[in-house]
Amino acid sequence: METYQRKMNHNRDEYRKLRWKQHRIQVTGLFDAVFSKKAFVDKVAIVGAGNCDDLDIEYLAAKCNSIYLFDIDMESMEKGTANLPERTREKIQLIEIDVTGLDKVDFDHHLSSMLNRGETAKGIIRYLKDYRESVRSAF
Repeated sequence: METYQRKMNHNRDEYRKLRWKQHRIQVTGLFDAVFSKKAFVDKVAIVGAGNCDDLDIEYLAAKCNSIYLFDIDMESMEKGTANLPERTREKIQLIEIDVTGLDKVDFDHHLSSMLNRGETAKGIIRYLKDYRESVRSAF
């Protein structure tokens, strides 16, 4: 799963930030409800931070003391935060973690094997649904 996520995160181009501007505005706007009740918070955690470009991290840094970024792909988080102002980077802690649990069940390998051997769509859907149910029951 880590390899898959790294490939997805590294699929970047020079116009990505511009293309995803509206998305970033919408995601950042989700924090407006929090900050309308409390203008400044101590800590913010972002799970699945990836390339760190889905929300305005500088905006968050202005509203908190610490930002914890969680993702399986440390390299992408490092690249995503490298060009932020130093005062923002000082507030950031990067934490490498697989929050999906997919690596523990070798999900990526199993799904790739199914695809490589020509498993039917019905079989793949059944595997995905079974996995979804096992994840739900684990929590």
